[in-house]
Formats: sequence, structure tokens, C-alpha cells
Amino acid sequence: MRQMSGAAAARLPGFLLVASLWGCSAAGTPPPPTPIDPPPAQNQLVDAPIPLPSPWPRVLGKPGRFQETFQQGLAAWRDVRQDGHDYSWLFPGIWVARPSGAAGGPASLPAGLLHDEILRPPALSFRRYAGTAFGTSNGELPARYRVSVTLTPIAAHELNYPPVGDLGVPIFYLDPLHYVEAVFKPDSFEIWACDGGLPSKWRGWHPLFQTELQTKALQGRRLIADVDAAAGTMTVTVDGKVMGTVRHGLMQPYSHFFALRATGNRVLYSDLRIEGE
Repeated sequence: MRQMSGAAAARLPGFLLVASLWGCSAAGTPPPPTPIDPPPAQNQLVDAPIPLPSPWPRVLGKPGRFQETFQQGLAAWRDVRQDGHDYSWLFPGIWVARPSGAAGGPASLPAGLLHDEILRPPALSFRRYAGTAFGTSNGELPARYRVSVTLTPIAAHELNYPPVGDLGVPIFYLDPLHYVEAVFKPDSFEIWACDGGLPSKWRGWHPLFQTELQTKALQGRRLIADVDAAAGTMTVTVDGKVMGTVRHGLMQPYSHFFALRATGNRVLYSDLRIEGE
């Protein structure tokens, strides 16, 4: 939902960019980098980031394991609008459990959860895990956990990076305005921190990683992310290749979740596993 300017890309130091939130950097670590200015053409679109409500809960899950094929419905998945969030760009989305080879899509697609709606951007829809696999009643995850999921893009709006879309997975999710996500686009793979950012705005979005990577429609990508909320780090692997480790002050031992996100694109999520330590 946002584009990285040439100046912003030039400031990414390899695969690791350290950003800090509210002075949360550990003692002795270098100060956060100079904030990235928005592209001049977007100045009129910029709003101040929306801060995370304080105090934020710090209930953590316990060690556990969750595997999801989405063939038993969506009982463990919650529309984040039910958490009290109401924005003009936040949509219910059309999320359906799809058996392998089901009608309404390519027969080669595996069983999984299909978001089956193409909308003009900005149009975001989230489903967060809210089950009990980690010892809580609302899906809170432990401080250390691994997420594995396969994403298969199908189609996207002509204004939303077709044919893949802005295909992001909020690995560390707090609310629709605060999360760290891994993002596939037609020609790149990126990691972003949304720290109070709004769709189609600039402030509040922090680029943590970017590399060239071509992804085509109907091309499945296997994403693995290892999170250590206490250390504020996330290590991301795509199709068996380690992309890098990023750090951001938003990742703390808050009550946090895993979520799936759609941006008005058609995409299938399959073979999801969450393992908490």
C-alpha cells in the first residue's frame, strides 16, 4: 500500500536496518537512524502516525504448536474489526476455506484459505489467529515463535501491483495500525514495520529490508519467520533462502498475534504452522 522512494531505498544498509520506537533501544546501542522523509509528491498525503494505545497488555502465550489446513472452517480466526477497529479502508473481505481442486479457481491450487475479492486500493482486510493452542483464550503468542505458511497470489487490482498485489503477512501483529510484515510484490520481497501507518500515507511506515525477487501469479512462496519479541528481532526465510534478520522497537513482549492480510487481491494461504517456545 505504499511505495519506497529512491532516497529511502538508498538508505537501507544491506539487509539490516535498525529502527527504534519511543526510545526503546537497549543501552549502549547506536541511536536510531534519521527518519526517512516522504517523497515530495506525497507530502500532501502525509498524516502523523497513530500511536499504540498505552498501556498495551503484556499477556504472553505458552509453548505450543498449531497447524492449520483451513478445512474445518474459520473458528480460530477473528476479523479484526471485531476487536473494535473501524476505518474506511478496513473491509471484511471475502475469506473462504477452499478444498484442493475446488471450483472457482485453478485446479492446481492446494487446500487453504482463499481471499476472493478484488478491490480498488486502499482496501485492507485482516484475520488474526484467536485460538487456544498457546494456552490463552485469544490467540496470544509466546515471545519466541516460528511461523511457516505458503502464499499463492492469484490476481490483483490494476492499481495494486498486478498480478500479485501488495501481498503482506503480519508476522508480529498488534492491531491494524501496528505490525511487522513480510511483503511480496511482483519484482521484490520486502519487510516493513507499520508503526501507526495508514494505507496510502507515508509516515509510520518503516522499510526494514528489500531485495529483488520476482513472484508471478499462481507461484507459491514458502515463508518462514522466526520472531524473538524480547530481543525485538525477526529472521525471515523464503523458499529455503535466509533473507536476513531485522530489528524494530515495535517488537516487544507485548500481547501479540499472527495475522493474515489481504489488500483487495485474490490470494491463497495454505499449510500454516505456528510453533511457540
